[in-house]
This record gives sequence, C-alpha cells and structure tokens, in this order.
Amino acid sequence: MISLILKNWRFLFDALLIVGLVVLLFLWNPFGMFGGGLKLETTTNMVTEVRQIGQLITAEYYGEVIASLEESRLELVFDDSLNDEAQQQYVALKQALFQLYQYQQRPKDERTQEFKDNRALFGNPTNWRRLVRHEVDRQNIQDKLHFHELLQPNDASFDDVLEYLWRERIDPQKKSDWDPAEKDKGRVLFAIYTELADYARRLAEPALQAYLHEGFEETRAYSAFFHEDRTSKLTRVERKKRLAMVGRGWVKAGFDFGTLDASSFYFDEEHGELHFFGLQPRILNADINPWFIPERGVPGFDIIDYAGQVSFKDAKQVKLRCLEKLVAYAHRAQILARAQQQGEATLQAFFSLVTGKEVQRVFFHNDALIVAADDMARDEYLNAYEAHRLDSLVRREEAVLDSLARAPTNRSRNLQLIAQKEQLLRATLGKLRKLPFEAVPGTFSYFSALAYRVGQDSILEPHEEHELERAFWISVQRPAEHTRDSVLPRRLPYWLDDSLAFMMDYNRAVAYLLRTCPRRGQLETQGQRADADVQARLLQDSAVVDYRRFGDSVQVTYLRGAQDARPYLLTQLHPFYYDAAHFAQAVEANDLFGPVLTPRGDTTLAYVNDSTLWLYRQAAAGYDTLQALHLPPEEFLNQALWQAGRGIQAPLGSDTLYVWRAKPPVPEAPPYRLTSLQAQELASYYELLAAAQAQWQHQDPILKASAWVQAKLGAQERARHKLAAWRTYVQGR
Repeated sequence: MISLILKNWRFLFDALLIVGLVVLLFLWNPFGMFGGGLKLETTTNMVTEVRQIGQLITAEYYGEVIASLEESRLELVFDDSLNDEAQQQYVALKQALFQLYQYQQRPKDERTQEFKDNRALFGNPTNWRRLVRHEVDRQNIQDKLHFHELLQPNDASFDDVLEYLWRERIDPQKKSDWDPAEKDKGRVLFAIYTELADYARRLAEPALQAYLHEGFEETRAYSAFFHEDRTSKLTRVERKKRLAMVGRGWVKAGFDFGTLDASSFYFDEEHGELHFFGLQPRILNADINPWFIPERGVPGFDIIDYAGQVSFKDAKQVKLRCLEKLVAYAHRAQILARAQQQGEATLQAFFSLVTGKEVQRVFFHNDALIVAADDMARDEYLNAYEAHRLDSLVRREEAVLDSLARAPTNRSRNLQLIAQKEQLLRATLGKLRKLPFEAVPGTFSYFSALAYRVGQDSILEPHEEHELERAFWISVQRPAEHTRDSVLPRRLPYWLDDSLAFMMDYNRAVAYLLRTCPRRGQLETQGQRADADVQARLLQDSAVVDYRRFGDSVQVTYLRGAQDARPYLLTQLHPFYYDAAHFAQAVEANDLFGPVLTPRGDTTLAYVNDSTLWLYRQAAAGYDTLQALHLPPEEFLNQALWQAGRGIQAPLGSDTLYVWRAKPPVPEAPPYRLTSLQAQELASYYELLAAAQAQWQHQDPILKASAWVQAKLGAQERARHKLAAWRTYVQGR
C-alpha cells in the first residue's frame, strides 16, 4: 500500500490540490456562481423578493349571520347614519332657499339690469322674466333654484327627503299619494321657503343662523319613514315573498405586498428594525362556501324561512347580504387591529428567517399623508380642497422630519428614518403630480394651487403679484432677489424630478392666469347709504366690481388702479420651452444649428419652413452674427411670448439677440421685447442646448449607445441636475 502511494504520489498530490481549490472556490463564491441560499439585501432586489410574497394573511374571522329578503331589498343601514344623512340634505336645502330669499329681496329693476348686463353668462333663457322678476311661488321655485345654480342634489336620497317633508307637513293624514313630478316637489319647497322667509323677517341674525343649521323637528324619525315607504312601494307578489338564510363563512385580513416599492420598505440591519411606510392591513378575502365544514356536513347556507314565489335572483340577493353582514361583523370584532398586531410578530419571524438576521421590532408607519394621498388618487383627479389638505399634510410631515433631525438621541437611526420618509414623501407627491387639477393646464404641480386661488376672482392684486414673483424665484430654486423672502421652502426638493420641467410647471400656472385674470389692481370695500339713486350710480361706475345691499346700506367693492394684467404676466414667464423628450431629440439631431454667418446689408432671411428660427445677435462691437436654428418655435420659445409680437428681442447688456421665424419678408411689426432677466434666461437656455448638442456630437458611439440604454431604463438623475448647468450660464453673464 505504501509502495503504491509512493509510486503515485504526484497524481495524489494533484488530486488533493484540485479538491482544495474547488473547496476554496466554493467558500469564496465569487459573483455568487454557486448561489447564496435564500438571502435578502436592503436593496431593490429585496423589495422585489418581498413583493413576490403577494398577500400575507395574519388574521381570520369565522362567523354566522342571518339575512332576509326584506332586509336586502330595503338596503338597511344603521338608523343613526340614515337620519344624519337626511339631516344634512335638509340643512343644505334651507341654505339654498335662504340664498334665493336674499336674491328676491333686491329690487326688481336691479335684478333685471344685472341679468341684461350678463345675459350670455346666464344662458339667455327665453322665460327670464319668470326666473328674474317674478316672485317665488310653488310653480317657479324649482326653476329659480336651478337657474341660480343653488340646488344641485347629487344624491338619490334627496327626493326621499322631499317626500318625507311632504308627508310630515303637507299631507300627514296620507290622503293622497306622493307624486314625484314637479307639482308635489314645488309644494313642499314653497312651504319651506315661506317658513324661512317668515323667520328671516322676525328673527335676529344669531337666531336665524341657528334655524338655518337646525335639522328636522318632525314627530317621526326619517329612518322609520324610509323603511315604511320602501315596504309600501313593493308589489303584492313581492310582499308575499319570504326568505331568510343563515350564512356561515370566514373573513381574512392581512397585508398585500403587491404594491410595495422601494420607498415604502426599509430594513435597519444595525438595530434589527423593520419599517413599513403606508402598508396597512386590509380585508383580503371574504367568502361563504357551499360547505362550511365539509367533513361534518355543515353547509355554508341554511334556509330557515321560505314563502311565496322566491326566485334564484332573490336567493342570490340574500346571499350577498349575508356576505356583507359577515364583513361588517368582522370589522366590529376589530379584525384589522388584530391583523396588525399579529402581523408584527409574523413579519418579525418571517424576515428573521429569510434574511438570516434577527429582526427585533417591526414598525408600521401609517402616515396620514399616505392614507390621504391614496384617497385623493382614487378618482384620478385633484380638486382645490384636496390641494389645500395636501399642503397641510406636507407641512405636518416636514415638522415630523424636523423633530427627528433635532432629536439629540439615536442620531444614526433618525437620519436613516429621515432619508426613508423623504423618499416616501417624494414618491407620494410624484404619484399625485400625474393627476389633473381643476382647470389648470397640465397636471398637478407645486404651483397649481397658487394659480387656481389667484384666478378665482379674475383680478390680480398686489399681494398676489408678490406671491407670483416669489413663485418665479422658487421655480429657479433661488431666493428672491431684493426681497425679504431669502429662504426657499424646505419641501421644494420633494416636487423635483427635472429642474427645467419644474420651471415649465411654473409657466403653466402663469398661462392659466393669462386666461383667467384679465385685470390687475387693488380691491377696496366701502359702505355707503342706500339712497334712491345708489343703484344707477353704481351701475355707471366702471370701477365697481360687486355690491350687496343690506337694509338701508350698500357694501361696494371697487377696483382701484385697474390695468390690463397681460403685459405684467408676460414679464413673469420663463421665455423658453422645455420638454425632456424634445430636448433629447434636439441634442441628438445632426443638423440642429446652421453655420454662423456675418450678415451684410443686403442679407435676407431665406424661407426654409416653419420649423426653422433665425438667431440674429447684434453686437455693440459690430460683429453681428446670424444663425439658423432648425427647431419649431413651439419647441424652443414660450408660445405666449412668441405670439405677443412678430419675433423676440432679447437685450443682453450692450448686445441684442433677435429671434425671427424663417419666413420672408422680415416682419415689419416690432418683436416683443423681453426683460433683461428673460433675455439672460433665453440666451442661457440656447447656450445650454448648444453645449449639450456639441457634447453629444463628440461622444464615443459606445457612450451614445450606453446613454440610449439608460434613457430607456428611465434614468432621471441627470435631468434633475440640468438646472446646475443652466444656472452656470446665467451667472456667467
């Protein structure tokens, strides 16, 4: 044996060497070629793996409910909520009727003149005398309410409330049937209007306001009427039907990881803490199977009462009602709270297993901002109220971030939490910025709410001009010059993906004001005695914006120093147009710029097409230049400024830059003259475009291909820093 080993020692040595190298290679595991087991890292890969979990059930509710056909037909809800909803409808109705009463107290001639001055605004109805001059009666009260847009019920329960009031006040003895046509509605509306008018004449203002906000004072609850009314309207065949069922099933709650992204998940390995942002427990499934316990023969549904000609549709309706009640009972049993409590322990054990590191605590950060943002985005539209609410929530989130930053303990942990919350805040706002907002062009942005608020009264006041000028400096991310606003809002970075696109958001806000604010000036309100000639005198005064009569006095709103707002608003625009896709196409074009020419006295602009601009730089030293820019005007210049003249004149110190369309002859009308700041911006944007195009042309083909791939993959980090280069050009002037 020994002689055999000595004879083959070289072969054995080589074999052992190879085996040792394989073992070392396996232990080293370069590039993970031998796999790494089930291991998660705190990266996008970890988020992807967690998302693949799908749904995690952490709480279950098993129960038994009883539902009947009568209950499902009547759509029974809690009596308190039914009464509260009806009370709200009634208060809104009284508010509308009171506004109609106030309008009717104005003199007939005043109402008539107002209608004639704004006939087109009112839709030019043929029966305007009935709507404007006639007194209120049961025949015209509905038409008057709709004409003044005072009554716009958006709930089917409104008619039920009117029927209830009609039963209680007009026909309490039930001598006739409710006719949902105009006749009975007019009778009950006029009855309430008459009562309201009597109170308005007799009561003092506090007592009148209390009456307007009071609910029903009837002898019978609205919920009792509602149930009785629904039953009475059933046919005889339907009333004879009886069906009651017992439903046995389950409700499962937990967490849905399908919508998880990098901003809503964070694992602090150092402290063993797992943080979820905006992840809330929810009902994942609810079901009543045909067999509740198959092995014991316990069915999911049992019929306990049956009579009449019950159909399959009726049985399906009762089963759906059983399922709704089962979910309602699960909520009463606090299934979501239990799902979160048990979810913490389940996720702690699960992530300890898959990461190989102990997870000591699990935190659910169910911020009000995230919950509200999900609610706002549900209808894919933002309104002014939601924008105001969003601003309040963002400010509250900033206060939380500030408190974390100032906390003297747990500095490293707090800094990590701040970074994660800021990333989540940016992602949340990014989702909302994709939605339309009121009538403001484009989608929702940092400047949308300001533009909408300023444009509400169609007048640009001095304090609003100050706000707009501050917004201009915010759009370029610089403190306002020569003002007290020397600090930028902290929340500004959360709205930024592309700095130049951020400036275009501001331009769209100004474009909205150009359409909605034709005048600028100072609004002043004064009171004066209402003499016999006050109406004629006010109607002849062009400075009067609005006036309201209160007894023997008139409150008048004047517009002092009225001017056309358009010239001022044009000076507040960024003069260029930017779109990320168009900018990239222009940079990559081979023939974007024509040769630089030195024009002579007989030089004329050759007609090429409407996709070419001529840039003429008139230098004080006498070295004038002319160059063609092969871009459509709408892809280089702000259209409001371009349409303000037959070209654009940009003074640059002692030099001047002209931009003309390439269509002969040279326009005779003078070009629109930019402000000095606008001229610097336009020249800087032109130089930025030229520098980017030159850099692209000299780039290696491999780098170009790499840039193309990165663009396709959605890399936006470079776009966020375009402003740095743009600002370099501005400050260099």
